Amino acid sequence: MEVLVGLSQELLSHNMSHFTTTKPYWCLTNMPGPVGFAYSCDDVGTELECSPTYTLNNFDTEGELATFVDSIKGIPGWYYECNNRIQYPPNLVEWDYNACVENSLLIPEE
Repeated sequence: MEVLVGLSQELLSHNMSHFTTTKPYWCLTNMPGPVGFAYSCDDVGTELECSPTYTLNNFDTEGELATFVDSIKGIPGWYYECNNRIQYPPNLVEWDYNACVENSLLIPEE
């Protein structure tokens, strides 16, 4: 299952272009809508179908992606909040969502 945080199939349905990931972590920016970006972790060489107006940003590590996403949000640490972090798997860094929620004040997502 491919995780696309912030990316809907509706946005992918018109005027498709193909981007190929060059690193395991990626973030698409310049997207329409209130979020304006989407991110995930996939095998290097994964093809992403999306609008040619989006920008693909590739990252070697989850930390690099987190810094980038936090800068977009303008909230330090936002990416590492339980509901914003890429689940393991596909995230290469093993972490447990349930343990994260238990150690925070967040309500688990359904």
